[in-house]
Amino acid sequence: MMEYQSGSTVVHKSHGLCLVRGLKKIGKKEYYEIVPLQGEKVIIYVPCKSASLIFIDIMSASEADELLRYMKSIDDTLDVMDKQKRDEYKRKIQEGDRYEIAFLARKLHFLKEDKESRNMELGSQDQALFERARNRLLDEFSLSYSVPRDQVENFIDGRIEKV
Repeated sequence: MMEYQSGSTVVHKSHGLCLVRGLKKIGKKEYYEIVPLQGEKVIIYVPCKSASLIFIDIMSASEADELLRYMKSIDDTLDVMDKQKRDEYKRKIQEGDRYEIAFLARKLHFLKEDKESRNMELGSQDQALFERARNRLLDEFSLSYSVPRDQVENFIDGRIEKV
């Protein structure tokens, strides 16, 4: 069982980057007390014994490059967004597989570009899904490449052309 130190950054499957604030004993069990670094302002308690099932290892720079290569390979065929597709995308974000998240972020990006080319906007649900997937990826890329979060999007725009 891996131990996470107070002050360290972890990637939570469904909440993205989080800061470990410390350990907390609730009843007879020990939990990591974590808070997301972006978005929602909540405190999350993760049982220490199952943390390895909930936290994802941070990608190395070479793994991040591989993910960018994968993203470049995704075709620009548009998905029809209906309730079933949205539910599938929500589930994939919750499960935390970065390749699935990259896939849906890319597909939603293509949908957004298509709508904008016709002077339309993504619906609020699709926009929320896009932002959640996009932010999750940017958070991880920021750590993987050691680039400040507010600069990582520009960094990725240049990097994706090189990989």
